Amino acid sequence: MTPAGTMTPAELDAARGVSRIAVTVEAWSERSACGPDDDMYPDDGDRVHIATAKAVCDVCPVIDSCLSIAMARREKFGIWGGTTPDERAKMIRSGDTARWRANRDTRMPIAHGTKQGYRTHKKRGEDACGLCREAERQYSIDRRTAAKAAVA
Repeated sequence: MTPAGTMTPAELDAARGVSRIAVTVEAWSERSACGPDDDMYPDDGDRVHIATAKAVCDVCPVIDSCLSIAMARREKFGIWGGTTPDERAKMIRSGDTARWRANRDTRMPIAHGTKQGYRTHKKRGEDACGLCREAERQYSIDRRTAAKAAVA
């Protein structure tokens, strides 16, 4: 309480049950890799779009803040902190956020647009992004062409 007996803004917010998360969102979102990007809100089941959005998160410096905000707000849409709404709901139900963070911190970044990037997606159980799928397709074409040339 202030000396005059009135509440501070933070105390008023607490009394009303209002969160100051919006202020925090502005602070970290300015440094995010995605910005206010519609690509971070793929349609349900659009695996390619989801993988592409998650690839943005893989290189984001504020991924942990993003996930924390999404978990606190029970965000039901979009890719936040490298997770889908279903993944976040599963983490909330199981209380498994610590394991997700530990796994994310030990993962190697994906070299997008390469054969190795395609393999990394598959090892993680993810659908490969468009760049990595294209690299895999081109690798297969080059390999078949080389095999035909060796036979001829």
